[in-house]
Amino acid sequence: MNLENKVLCGCGVVLFNERGQFLFLKRKSKHATGTYCLPGGWIEKGEDLLSAGAREVSEEVGVDVENLQIIGVTNNIFPQENLHTVSVIMAATVKSGEPKIMEPDKCAALVWCDDWDNVPQPVLTEYNRYISKQQIDAYRNKIIF
Repeated sequence: MNLENKVLCGCGVVLFNERGQFLFLKRKSKHATGTYCLPGGWIEKGEDLLSAGAREVSEEVGVDVENLQIIGVTNNIFPQENLHTVSVIMAATVKSGEPKIMEPDKCAALVWCDDWDNVPQPVLTEYNRYISKQQIDAYRNKIIF
C-alpha cells in the first residue's frame, strides 16, 4: 500500500466555554505553522470518533468535555505538502478544567472567539465553508449558554 496516495482522517472540536465562546489554537508544529485551527488531531486505528475528539481536546488543552456531537466534515487538501485529509468536526463544551497549552512544541497560543464568521486568520482550513454559523449557533442555543 502506497501511503502517499491515501487520505488521512482527523478530527477537530469546536470547544465552547461557559460564556458561549469557542477556542482556536495557533499552530507552531511543522504542518501549517502560524495558522489557527480547532483543537484536534488524528483519529487512531480502531478509535470511536467521539472518543478521538475527547482525547485530542484533553491532550491539546487539558480539559474534559461533555455534550460532544458531530456537526460536520471537512475535506482538506494541502498541495504544498502533498497532503490530503478529511476531518470530522465536532462540537463540545468544557466539562472540567481550564484550557491551557499542553503541547508547547505544537501550539503557540489559545484564542477564544465569539463569531464563527470572524475567526483568527489565517485558518488551517476554511471551516466556515463546511460548517455554517447557523450550525454553530444552533449547537450553542441547544446547550443554552
